Amino acid sequence: MAKNQMQGTITRAIAILRADSAVAAVLGDAESPQNVRVYGEIPDKPDFPYCRVETVRADDFSDALADGAVTAFRCHIFSNYRGEKEAAQAADAIEDALQNADLSANVANHVLCRHIRTERLGDPDESIRHFFCEFESTHLA
Repeated sequence: MAKNQMQGTITRAIAILRADSAVAAVLGDAESPQNVRVYGEIPDKPDFPYCRVETVRADDFSDALADGAVTAFRCHIFSNYRGEKEAAQAADAIEDALQNADLSANVANHVLCRHIRTERLGDPDESIRHFFCEFESTHLA
């Protein structure tokens, strides 16, 4: 189950983030979710600020009675704003949008999403502010 849920979790998280007005206020256009800069794969020369969602790990805990998996994923935020304000605002909006979000693709699955931590990372390019928010989603079917 873990591999099947992994990509679905990322796809659903990206869709939720693109549709969230607070995320759109920092990362793009609230009127056009396709223009909100939240990606699974970063395009060449993206506009700042932007977010990349990636899977960290997927663990299957299915047994004879039920299917289950935990998917850990990160939302990396990149900003070229002079201070940390813009990246921190994006991190706050992402945390709010995904904490307890329904990441299930259908009603047969129960998914709990929870925020684990947010950190600021150094970037080789000192003009870039890099934060990440880490989440875990638990899937039960």
